[in-house]
Amino acid sequence: MSRASAISILAFAACVSNAPTTSHVETFDLPGFNANRDLDVLFVVDASAAMAPYRSKVTSSAAAWINVMNTASGGLPNVHIGVVAADVAGRGELRAVPEITGQFISDQLAGDGITRTTNYTGTLAASLSAMLDVGASASATTQPLEVTTLTFDNPTSAGFIRRTANLLIVLVAAQDDASPHLVETYARTLAESKIDPAEALVAGIYADPAPRLDALLAAFPNRRTFTSIDAADLGPALVLVPEVVRDPPPVPCITHPLDLDPQTPGGPYDCSVTAVANSAGLVTETLVQPCFRQSNGCWTIDESSCPSGFATLQLRTFPLTGNRPHLKGECVVP
Repeated sequence: MSRASAISILAFAACVSNAPTTSHVETFDLPGFNANRDLDVLFVVDASAAMAPYRSKVTSSAAAWINVMNTASGGLPNVHIGVVAADVAGRGELRAVPEITGQFISDQLAGDGITRTTNYTGTLAASLSAMLDVGASASATTQPLEVTTLTFDNPTSAGFIRRTANLLIVLVAAQDDASPHLVETYARTLAESKIDPAEALVAGIYADPAPRLDALLAAFPNRRTFTSIDAADLGPALVLVPEVVRDPPPVPCITHPLDLDPQTPGGPYDCSVTAVANSAGLVTETLVQPCFRQSNGCWTIDESSCPSGFATLQLRTFPLTGNRPHLKGECVVP
């Protein structure tokens, strides 16, 4: 059965044959798709003297990074973007600049589905560029992994990292990490910051050799990118964004269930439907009532987008939580 965040209508289905036969039971297990367009991006930028040759390149790459994010399906995701200097003296405090109101950029689609609500003046790229200019006068070593964990708990991060959003950590450094703890400790903290660890992503932009930063990226298979800080174009460092933020796939169909009362619109149909939720590894199953018994928090059948003999199974205002939902059950079909 299916599991998702509170959604007005979720549609799931699978295609099966419609060969004429007597009534029989068909089972289904329909994977849900989490079309999560919320994305929190944290740039952790080396502020040591070693970054001096790269300072201008990093700030001028803001436009390229925004352009990459704009290529996500549906355009720019609902973003929170923060920048922190990789200097433990700052205790993970997000950078504030005059161009933005608050400690991080917020650019999100408004309720009308057309306009966007923002908290910065000028362009998004210019605001990010200003935030990325962390200087190059901090201590000789850099500790991006330690600073990342400090940022999670710093008061300036209040409201920045959303529990259900995708999280992308962008590590920008001219040298390797010198944080005090094992890389595995930092990797675990990052993964555990999300309900679904698959929503934790890492992009590395740094100079080789950097064995500790390499080890951190290696802890996130299929959820990491590496770009040399000496590369002419740093834009590809954020290619994970359009790969993660996607529109849901087209709604497939199931064989149309048997209508127990053809004279009454909307069923009843002879089906049993269960929503399966998975939150932080805890799996729960909830029986979903048909909409002919109640108007909300229920399932119904929609024939409008399927060929004859098929239909989609829909959930109406069912309060699903968690990630990677799926819907399972069985129907009697003609």
